[in-house]
Amino acid sequence: METPYVNIHTHCRHGEGIEVVSVIAALGVLPQNASQPPFDLGVLPQVAPQPPFSFGIHPWQLTGLDANSLGDLSAALEVIEASDASAIGEIGLDYTVAVAGDSALRTLQERVFTAQLRLAESSGRPVILHSVKAFEPTLTILASYSLQAVIFHGFIGSEQQAARATRRGYFLSFGERSLTSPKTVQALRSTPLTHLFLETDVSPLSIRDIYAQAASSLQVPIEELARQLFENYQEVFGHDRSVA
Repeated sequence: METPYVNIHTHCRHGEGIEVVSVIAALGVLPQNASQPPFDLGVLPQVAPQPPFSFGIHPWQLTGLDANSLGDLSAALEVIEASDASAIGEIGLDYTVAVAGDSALRTLQERVFTAQLRLAESSGRPVILHSVKAFEPTLTILASYSLQAVIFHGFIGSEQQAARATRRGYFLSFGERSLTSPKTVQALRSTPLTHLFLETDVSPLSIRDIYAQAASSLQVPIEELARQLFENYQEVFGHDRSVA
């Protein structure tokens, strides 16, 4: 039987005619009515995905809010904890929206990020990270938690950053955007296959296309790449696979 491809982070299922394990990203929904609590996490997008899926509060959802309007964060966390999510995510820090000088939004992002890391730690679930222009603070925060697994989704960074993350045992996931950056392709080549994932995120490309590009850059047979990434998936999630 052919080894399934693993799509570790995607916002939609791709009908590809091949066996794929897709970890769907299910975001909490911000209400349109400002008088309502800021998080309506009781509603999964459209149709609740079947496991494996990730569920969490994205840092983009905090833009325009402040600590006083955050509402009952503990109630939102209870919804995430009670869900069938296989991973907490995507969560993290994004300093392209919390720009330098916007200390209040950065503090809010850190508060929500650390609260979800505590939940992941206590529930024994891996985390899928969104980290943009915030690599150093993200590493600093992560050092305080003992997590089942950490996956940097859509990794865009240097070979040196990749090495620092993988030395800690973290996983790096590369997608279409990653594979267009010469700097990040070099980081991909330096990443041990045992700490690697691939993803489509919002790309129209299929996961098969992403695997083909990565295998070419790594100069490894695509079958070998598929076997190792499926082993990584089994290590991280530790349950029988759900095939999309």
